[in-house]
Amino acid sequence: FPSIHANGEVNASATDTQFSGSMLLKQDSDGFANAAILSACEVDLQLSFHFQGGGLVGWIASILKSVLGGLIDEQIDKVACTQISGLVDINVTNFLQELNDDIRPYIRPPPPVPPPIVPPGMVSFSNNSALEVVNFLLNDIVGSDGPFGINTIINQFTNGTGNLNIDNILGLNYTVPLPSLGSVQVGVLSLHLEGLDSWGKWSLFDPVNDYTLNSFTEMTMLDMNVTFFVNVSVDGLAHAGDSLYEKGLLIVKLRDNQLSTSLQVALNETRASGIISDPMDWLNADCWLEALYSLNITTAYFNMTVDDLELLAFGGNIEKQVDEAISNFLKLFTTIYSKAIPPFFNGVIAGPLREAGNQWIYEKIHSLNGSFCAHQISPHPPPVPEGMVKFPDSPVVTVAGFVMNEVVGTSGPFSINHIFNKLTDDTGTLKFLNVSTLQIEIPIEPSGFLYLGIDQIV
Repeated sequence: FPSIHANGEVNASATDTQFSGSMLLKQDSDGFANAAILSACEVDLQLSFHFQGGGLVGWIASILKSVLGGLIDEQIDKVACTQISGLVDINVTNFLQELNDDIRPYIRPPPPVPPPIVPPGMVSFSNNSALEVVNFLLNDIVGSDGPFGINTIINQFTNGTGNLNIDNILGLNYTVPLPSLGSVQVGVLSLHLEGLDSWGKWSLFDPVNDYTLNSFTEMTMLDMNVTFFVNVSVDGLAHAGDSLYEKGLLIVKLRDNQLSTSLQVALNETRASGIISDPMDWLNADCWLEALYSLNITTAYFNMTVDDLELLAFGGNIEKQVDEAISNFLKLFTTIYSKAIPPFFNGVIAGPLREAGNQWIYEKIHSLNGSFCAHQISPHPPPVPEGMVKFPDSPVVTVAGFVMNEVVGTSGPFSINHIFNKLTDDTGTLKFLNVSTLQIEIPIEPSGFLYLGIDQIV
């Protein structure tokens, strides 16, 4: 047969493109998704063709346009599903397996390294009266519901709601370059927290032996809504600056959040006594750090229950149906990994965060050069010069001791107990009511005040 040769162009345009599919995630023994399979796929491209060219070929093509269009539609639909299936089965599976490799070490963290041995001469916290005062202040006066409790303070700053809203968060974003492709920018737009006033159990620095202090805190609920954006820029697009911008909402509802820690504290007894003897150094943090031989976070555990976890896509520059498809995929993803979230966070806190904290404490303690509280470091008092009174041989001291201890004392004729009983009608009780003048005003930046006052003393 004779052949016919001619030149021309075919222009095709796609409208009302539709895709529907189902993805299956397989789980391993830890409950992680380790494989993705596109179990169903259907692509419908509505293509329209316009043939440009003269002669017999153009005439034949125009006549067979509907037939050729249908064949091309069918082939493109098959090719599209084949390509999408490959992306899911290979790329998504590889992503899941890499993610699992990053998560798995934190699910079963190794046991903590034993803390350093405490040398002699350190403060013992068993039956320590100073620590009992600190515990009373932190756990009873402050605590979760004490007079200055954390819940009370939070309610004062949140108008009794326990909620916190932070809108228009600027600068909190991160850009990930994609070599030869473009970049992905992720940023936070707003943050909403609820349940900040739900602190329950609260116990700080309880001694369990001479050098170990345990702490435990509990927050019964914490709800968090984070609005974020994802901006994907692809190099080489037709219009400079073209990008795919999408907003998302992360919803997290946590219940029974519990944090427990164990600290080994080796505090030099001589230096600590020197600090306590000088009130000017009581609040000197560097002075206390210098008195530390070591401070080790021996254990740290964080437990919680994930009541709800959702990722929703909305409000970008893509169509609503695509938003819904993205949300469905994210829901499948979060459902698979929701059970791994509590042990993952516990592993992060028990492992890397605890180790980083210990390293920071170690470097901080060893960075001090002895310039703080130098007058308290020497364990020996200065020598006494000649010519000073020797108290064991002093008759004045002997008489003074007899008066203070025998004549007064606790049961002498002028004893302190006898005097108090005379002043209190044998009750031993003194009452100061309506002590309204004992007040102090503390400014709180930027425009508030904290008033402390005593109502009565008994």
